[in-house]
Amino acid sequence: MVAIVYFSHAKENLYRNSVRNLIQGNTAIMAAKIAQQLHATSTEIIPVRPYPANYQQTLTVTKNELDQKRFPDIKPIKIDFHKEKNLFLGFPNWWSTIPRPVATFLKSQSLENVHIYPFCTHEGSQFGYSRKDIQLLAPNAVIHQGLPIRGVCVGQADQAIQNWLSTINL
Repeated sequence: MVAIVYFSHAKENLYRNSVRNLIQGNTAIMAAKIAQQLHATSTEIIPVRPYPANYQQTLTVTKNELDQKRFPDIKPIKIDFHKEKNLFLGFPNWWSTIPRPVATFLKSQSLENVHIYPFCTHEGSQFGYSRKDIQLLAPNAVIHQGLPIRGVCVGQADQAIQNWLSTINL
């Protein structure tokens, strides 16, 4: 069994160097594709205080969270990582790293000996520093090679996801 946990942001997002309103966040789409291929369910990391719909306002809020090293409250996630030893962790790359709700999730879990397979959406920066930051927040986990997909390409990412999953021996 595997756990698929992700954070995604709908509403206004950067899309091909312009702002576009998304009904569903790119990472949510990617998580659904991974869940479908693994015949698993996914769980969303939901901040207690939602981010603004406006892209520029979201940038301001998220930059402040990062600079102040805040851990925003998230809604409870109940996964027993004593049973689930494989975690697919999804997020958009924000400010070259994981969004702060993902940091909150990682900080709140006991992930000793859990294998983390990160996946992210981005618009050119791939993982940035996120893999290093995941390791800092989950020092006893095993961080594997992940899969970065450009947000604009998520709709056509089925084959890339299948290829990545085929390299993982679960």
